[in-house]
Amino acid sequence: VAMFDSSVPLLQHGSSKLGRAIHVWSIPALDTCPGSTAVCRELCYATRHRFRFDSVRRRLAWNRRQCDRPDFVERMIAEIRSSGVLVLRLHVAGDFFDAEYVGKWTAIVKRSPRVRFYGYTRSWGVPNIAPALEELAALKAVRLWWSVDDESGIPTNVPSTIRLAYLQ
Repeated sequence: VAMFDSSVPLLQHGSSKLGRAIHVWSIPALDTCPGSTAVCRELCYATRHRFRFDSVRRRLAWNRRQCDRPDFVERMIAEIRSSGVLVLRLHVAGDFFDAEYVGKWTAIVKRSPRVRFYGYTRSWGVPNIAPALEELAALKAVRLWWSVDDESGIPTNVPSTIRLAYLQ
């Protein structure tokens, strides 16, 4: 059996910081972060510590490939249901890299009514991704934070369903 074949679970349990009751979905940082700023890339925690281990890097790359599979949405929904996921953190590493990918998460959320989803994103500043993110954030089960810093500035129009997180 190849490492990380389609029988491998998509989700992982949270770290000691998040708690094991929270499930996580991550993809490689930087390449999937179209809204990142220079300071964000320089300080990115997802390029340090455990994220430098080969096993973690291979896992994140495998996760990224799963996003492109035609059965990604169905597989994710099935796993959420079979694993009894109650809370799912999107992107401990990585970000919403395009509008189609955001749409996949919108579909997953709509079909997972008992789950709460949350995450932080810098893709709010990418014009062709922002409308899809606003649609995702408007769903009752989702909490998104727009991540900001001095370089990104503060968005001029922040929907009421979104909060801001400041990089320090």
